[in-house]
Formats: sequence, structure tokens, C-alpha cells
Amino acid sequence: MCLLSIIIPNFNNGKFLPRCLNSILISGRKDFEVIVIDDGSTDGSTSYLSGVADERTSCFFQENKGVSAARNVGIENAKGKYVTFCDSDDYYDEGGIDRLLGLLETHVPDRGLFVFDACIEETRVDGTKTRKKWGQGLPGTRSDGHIDCGAVVKFLCGNSTANSAINKVYDNTLLNAEGIRFPEGITIGEDGIFNLEYAAKCSEAIAVQDMIYVFCRAESEFSSFNLNVNPGVLKKLVEISKIREGVVKKYCKENGLDKKYAERLHFLLKESDMSSYYYWVKELNKKYGATKLRNYMRDNSEIRKIVRRYFWVLRGHFSSPKRLAQAAILFLWGI
Repeated sequence: MCLLSIIIPNFNNGKFLPRCLNSILISGRKDFEVIVIDDGSTDGSTSYLSGVADERTSCFFQENKGVSAARNVGIENAKGKYVTFCDSDDYYDEGGIDRLLGLLETHVPDRGLFVFDACIEETRVDGTKTRKKWGQGLPGTRSDGHIDCGAVVKFLCGNSTANSAINKVYDNTLLNAEGIRFPEGITIGEDGIFNLEYAAKCSEAIAVQDMIYVFCRAESEFSSFNLNVNPGVLKKLVEISKIREGVVKKYCKENGLDKKYAERLHFLLKESDMSSYYYWVKELNKKYGATKLRNYMRDNSEIRKIVRRYFWVLRGHFSSPKRLAQAAILFLWGI
């Protein structure tokens, strides 16, 4: 039986692929599979992947369609009871795969979400590496780490930075029964939409404190961060906001949630979205300078309107001082 399918999308990360795959295939276990989807690479990745002989690994090659399309191909071909995702420029901690498989044998309920710890690894100028825990976990509400699915939805609504798919394991049967897939054509925030849709359908989540995954932040020039640091990212955030609001609206309707609770979820969404705007505006300011960025934002009436609305909504609901301060800074920027 195949317990776990590890899905790895790849685009021009050939120099990192050996590190990624070796961290997985070093395991002697046979009850998992690795599915690599090369998304139109031109850097020699295809040559390397064609030479991978491990029977636990299968490779698919397609024209460049984006990470969501690549991951969806992986889901369609996954034979595992569970599915997880790994980026080709990241890797698993030593013994991480064996620990993960051991946990899956005993910890995950049907239709559940399993969350494990990851760390950020950064390489200094002198070549030395540093690690720190990545704050992407879910807060447990019970001592055994179990979390009610409603609490998961609420948490994901208010924490856009907790939405990565690379430190989570999903029930493959649930993915296919509910038709849950990554939204194609979106290059930022696709993980958050996927996780929110999954959480709205799953039974419960389990979070364990075991550092299994190593996230190499912005090491690759093709990382989502590096590819998205351009003014167009703000328009993408508008699109993501609308999709997430639609998912929450459907979740509230299907579960008969009262108006007050639904309003709370939508408020958390607005807090989270505003925080994302603030983060990306800071990054854009670093890259392009204040004048160019401010002119771009002032020329975009939809972005200006949304952020102004965020400010007044957060102000009216007595948001946290930090979030309110972020909204005020954006507001004063002239958006």
C-alpha cells in the first residue's frame, strides 16, 4: 500500500533537485511515492529527472503552466492514501521522511489535515547556514494536538502567512471526493485558497511539533517570492481576496453558521488581507522606491478603494493595534 504521495513541482531548479530528491529517497521505506512535475524547465532539469532510476519516483513533463497546474497533475496521479507537497528548491530534514511516515501511521483521522513543523534555512555571505523555526503551525486547542475544523477555518482566515501547503498532509480521498484543487492562473496565495477550501471540508486537524521540512527562503531566483516582487502583485491580492471571501461565504452557508459568526470570519479575512498588502508594499518599496510605488498605487483605483475600506472596517471593529497601525500607514501613503 502507498501511504504517502510527495508531489514536487519544478521549474528551472535543476541545481537544487538532487538535494531535494536525495533528502527523500535516502529513506529505505517503500510505502511512499515521489511525483515530480517539470513545468517546462529549460535549465537541464529534464535531463536530470530522466536519469532518476528509483522505482518510487515518477516524472511528468509539461509546458509551462504554473505551480498550481503542476501540483494538480500530481494530485491526479497520486496513489497514496495521503498527499503532501514539497518545493524543488527545499528539502526534508535528516530522517524527516521516516518520521513523517511514522506519524501518519498513527495520527491522522479520515478527512483530516495533518500539520508538522518546518524551519527557515538561510545561507550567509560566507556560506554558513542558519536555521530558525518557521511560524506556520496551527495552534492546538487540546493537549493531544487535535483541532476542530471550524477552528482551523477561523485560523486560516486570519493568518495569511500560515497558508503554505509544504508543511501539511492531506487526505487524498477527500481531495478527489470534493474536487479540491489549486486555482490555476494564480501565482501568489494559491496555497491559502487551497487550504481554506480543504479546511472547510475536513473533519479536524492535528498539529505536531516535529521539525520535518527545511524551507530555503528565496534561495532560488524562481521562488514565488522573487517572481512576485513587482507592482502587479497588488492586483493579484485583490483577486485572491475575492476568491477567499467566496470560499468563506459558501462554508458559512453550507454549515448554517449564524450571521454574527460569519461576520467574524469575514472580518478576519480583511485583517489578513490588509496585512498581506502591507507586507508586499514594504517589499515593493525596497525594490522600486517610494515614488514609483506610490504613483502606481494612486493610479489603481480598485486597490486604493479596497485598502481604504480595510482601514475603516478595522478601525470600526477595534482591530489589534498592530493591524490597525499597518492599515493607517497604507492609508497615509495615499492609497
